[in-house]
Amino acid sequence: MAMKQLSHHLSLTILHLVIILHATYAKLFESKAAKAARLEAAKQAQIEKEQFYTVFGILRVDKTGFYTIVSVIVVICLAIGIQCGVWWGRKRTAAAEAANKLDKLDVVIVGSLQPHIGFGWLHLTHFLNMTTVNVRAVVDSQCSTGNLRHTSFADLISSLFDIGVECVKSVSELQGRTESTKLLCVIAGKAHDNPRYFRECINIGATHIYLEPPGAPSSLHLRDMASLAQLRKVQVYMGYHRGLCSSYIKQALEFGRSIPRSHIFFCHNEGYSSKTLPEVVTQQPEGLMLSVACQELAVLVSQYKMNAGDVLKFKVNTNPLFTETASFVNSDGQEIKDLIRVAFKITSKKGKTVSVMADRCGGLLSFAVVKSHRGEELKKFQSMTTRQVLECEGYLKREGSLIPNFIVEKDDYLELKRRVVENIIINDGDTQNPEGGLLSIGDGIDVMMLAEYCSVQIDNALPPVE
Repeated sequence: MAMKQLSHHLSLTILHLVIILHATYAKLFESKAAKAARLEAAKQAQIEKEQFYTVFGILRVDKTGFYTIVSVIVVICLAIGIQCGVWWGRKRTAAAEAANKLDKLDVVIVGSLQPHIGFGWLHLTHFLNMTTVNVRAVVDSQCSTGNLRHTSFADLISSLFDIGVECVKSVSELQGRTESTKLLCVIAGKAHDNPRYFRECINIGATHIYLEPPGAPSSLHLRDMASLAQLRKVQVYMGYHRGLCSSYIKQALEFGRSIPRSHIFFCHNEGYSSKTLPEVVTQQPEGLMLSVACQELAVLVSQYKMNAGDVLKFKVNTNPLFTETASFVNSDGQEIKDLIRVAFKITSKKGKTVSVMADRCGGLLSFAVVKSHRGEELKKFQSMTTRQVLECEGYLKREGSLIPNFIVEKDDYLELKRRVVENIIINDGDTQNPEGGLLSIGDGIDVMMLAEYCSVQIDNALPPVE
């Protein structure tokens, strides 16, 4: 076997030598004509290699044709790239617009838009500055060409038209929402008009409603509204902002919880003068308890779970410095009786005691005082610093028609609306979410019933107004 392999390798080696010798011999002894032909063929091959290109493995073209083909391919690639960029840009823009539209909440504001006076105007100015909100329309009975009497009001309506906000005089003029969108209706009308506005907003497809307190003339009206909202699966928020957003009240509550058997005295002051009271009472016919003191009663309901049925003792401070009733004549010549100020103490069946005072002419500074069970003042929390009070007073002097609370509590109003919008977009309107910290219409009913109970007790404790 070894001999055979050796013989095979030897044969191959001899064959290779023969081939090499033959090639060498051919070149050494080739004729001049053959050599010239061979060199010419090599030269021609080199020329063809320099002048012609093989494209795609099958197409032979000269240099001009090659560069023409390359140029065409480059142009086609650039055109395709540009077109893809345009298509992708449009797709991203459309997606961004769709996402932006999806994330924004449509809002309709119902109520007085009179600048510096109407609550509808206050809510409008806040919502227009919120990036997550699309103010779709405003509703005010004065929104008609023949009723634009005030220059500031006419300018406001004109500016709203310019930015695409629909301005109508009744909710029924608005088109219903589409099924895929959420619609928040902010109702800030007169208390006696709100039940009608409430029904109309639900009829145009409101998914959420923000009710400016008290929301209705009575707890019975609120109950009917709550039943309708439940039937139509509409989430309703109450605009009680003090207990949720006012830092001094939150601080007082937190400090009070750290003191066993503590007592808190809430004083809610407003900066009206006695000369402006007839106008104020006309604008707020629901009365002091439902337009002012209800904010503190909402604190009792939300923080202490207190309601009308839970009251054990109720005491009114009948001293005129703390509680006073007066008669006023409104713009229609009708006589209206209302409280200028009131102070009372409530003791619940659970043993919790809280005092509340509300004063229309008490000034711009509100406060809360935490006391021991012996009545000793432990700590006082104020709504503003002395410097802030002076700044607000100066601003109100320059803007004579502005309602004091619009500047004093503007941050609290704005913060509450921000929480409502965030709750709707993120939590789908869950008022039970602990992060939301919002009051529902059910809470509003408890506040209203407690206010009605207090009103009866106050009327019984005070002498009749002459």
